[in-house]
Amino acid sequence: MREIKAPGADCPPNTEMYEVKVNGPRHLTIVRRTAYWLLMAVAFHLASSLLGLLALAQWVLLLFGSQANRRLSDFSRQIGNYLAQIAAFVGCASDLPPFPFSDWPPAD
Repeated sequence: MREIKAPGADCPPNTEMYEVKVNGPRHLTIVRRTAYWLLMAVAFHLASSLLGLLALAQWVLLLFGSQANRRLSDFSRQIGNYLAQIAAFVGCASDLPPFPFSDWPPAD
């Protein structure tokens, strides 16, 4: 009886896609990225709490004044951009760790 082999069974396995490349500046080791993730989890929690406080402050200003504070609005936008940077890094959409490992995001 003849043995039937699966297509490509004679080829060596492609292990390249399973290797973690750490040679380039855009690639981080898994351990280093995990440490960043833990720090970013704390930063995300603090930044989202601060954003909630800013929203409450803006609400009080709107309640007793005629308009929102422009500087608080800009800072809120910066915190929103920072939270987006954290999400991109943790979701592996970016290899650049957010603040304090890079610049603070602009308000745009």
